[in-house]
Amino acid sequence: MPLRTRVALFVGVATLLLSLIFVLQVFLSVRVTDQSAKRDMNVLIGAIWQKYERDEAQAQEQLIATIRRDTEILNDIFQQKSEDLADRMTEALSGLDRESRLVILVDQALNPLFVSSDLPLPTGFQPALTRMVRASDGEGYAEFDLGSGNSIYRLKIAPLRFRFGVVGYALVATPLSGLVQQFDHGMSLDVTLSMPVAPDVSAVDTGSLDAEKAVIAIADGFTHGRSLALLRVTDDPSADLAQARWLQWLSGGLVVVLVGHLLGGLVWMIKRAFAPLDAAIDVIDRLTHGEEAPPLDTSTGSIEIQRLSRAVEALRHAQANQETLHKLQAELAIASELQQALLPNAPLRAEGVILLGQMVPSQQVAGDYFDYFTIDDERVGFLIADVCGKGTPAALFMAMSRTIIRSLAMTGRPPGTVLSDANNALAESNDQNLFVTIFYAVFDRSRKTLSYANAGHVSPIIKSAAGEVAYLPATDDLVLGMISDMTYTTTEIDLAPGSMLLCYTDGIPEAHNEHDDQFGDDRLLRLVGSLATKDPATLMQEVQTHLLTFTGNREQYDDITLCIGAFGRSASPGAD
Repeated sequence: MPLRTRVALFVGVATLLLSLIFVLQVFLSVRVTDQSAKRDMNVLIGAIWQKYERDEAQAQEQLIATIRRDTEILNDIFQQKSEDLADRMTEALSGLDRESRLVILVDQALNPLFVSSDLPLPTGFQPALTRMVRASDGEGYAEFDLGSGNSIYRLKIAPLRFRFGVVGYALVATPLSGLVQQFDHGMSLDVTLSMPVAPDVSAVDTGSLDAEKAVIAIADGFTHGRSLALLRVTDDPSADLAQARWLQWLSGGLVVVLVGHLLGGLVWMIKRAFAPLDAAIDVIDRLTHGEEAPPLDTSTGSIEIQRLSRAVEALRHAQANQETLHKLQAELAIASELQQALLPNAPLRAEGVILLGQMVPSQQVAGDYFDYFTIDDERVGFLIADVCGKGTPAALFMAMSRTIIRSLAMTGRPPGTVLSDANNALAESNDQNLFVTIFYAVFDRSRKTLSYANAGHVSPIIKSAAGEVAYLPATDDLVLGMISDMTYTTTEIDLAPGSMLLCYTDGIPEAHNEHDDQFGDDRLLRLVGSLATKDPATLMQEVQTHLLTFTGNREQYDDITLCIGAFGRSASPGAD
């Protein structure tokens, strides 16, 4: 064989071998890259599904928290008032999509008291619920019959506590099909749900590459991991695209020069294609761990990247809401300081009278208040009030009523006239239908008389110099702010020297201890009569001490306010 032929044959064989090597290298490189991309996609799909589950868990928890905070609902469950409970729950769940979430309330014996669905519960509901209540976990997936046949639900079972303890349970059920439908709408891939499944399937198959799919097992949360269904997310390219890619590989392998360019081009394209996906996964990982992450470019990339970017923005909004909550708490603290500034900061001491008061709010802002002031050289006025409700609305109504009543009181008109004019002013601008109970009195130091009017407030306790205690005569007048053009009676009595008057709000007699016993008006009356002190500050301290001893560790439910006056005394502090 001529040398030229042998050289040509050698070059041809070497070129062929080199081409085969490059083709094999391209094939293996693309294959490994595809496997890595599939694994990353499976991890991403699993993370997105877990986010949907967490969002649903938070929604169920918020719904149960709404029920737990509503004392009227808890009281209806405690007293098993099904009709009142149905009306209250219908109002509380007015914005709930009943096809997406089902709410069931049961008593301690697991007897249904309220069902948000119109379908009747099956006879086997109570035994099945008994097994779930006894399970170690209070939430998870379960195959359950809630009136429409056996279906898979994501369940949240939580006890409802009121007064003595657990009065019932709240069951929030979300159909798995609804979650899968939302998940399918949020993905650009093919999402299918298959059931039932083999008992041994219990985990996410993140390593399955042959079918190009992620398999998520829906585990039974109440029977130690038994699988109820499989969620399959598939991303299969079309056969034409797959065939075209293989033809490109084959044609590139025939020419040595083109193999190198093809190899470099494929590596560059793969890196560019998966760079946004890697960045998105990195952002999710950072946000999950509470770290700061750069924003994603939502204008480029595939549909998956755009969906993922919206999910990232949702996480960012959640963090912003947390910051808003902190700001709101700071604003409430400022509002509390401003409200305390509206109250007298020192006792009123004048010849023949000493007045002092104190208000302990149950929340950051309160609806109770007291006030005392000098009207002229001979008269001093004082009042105590309780706005219905608690929190910010009651505090705002309190500030408005305090300003109106003080302005009218400084004119020196009788207490009944002051309350009548204040009632008209409050009723005219009372869009929230709030009201306030108030006791307002004027003490004339020269005549030693007390003129007062009472708008639905608890009657104060008067204590004589001899230690006898009684309630001031009631006037039976209505509260302020509800009905305009009301007339309020002015009552005048003589006050003997050494008399004391204790004004208070219902937060004192309605306080409860750990055994759910009430402090009560009779206990307060006996306590004031048993104390020998003539000093209003000492009397206030003794009442507060006995109240704290009675309630113990029981959380304060209502605002507690006291306003005490001692009459026929000098302006200097008295002694026992």
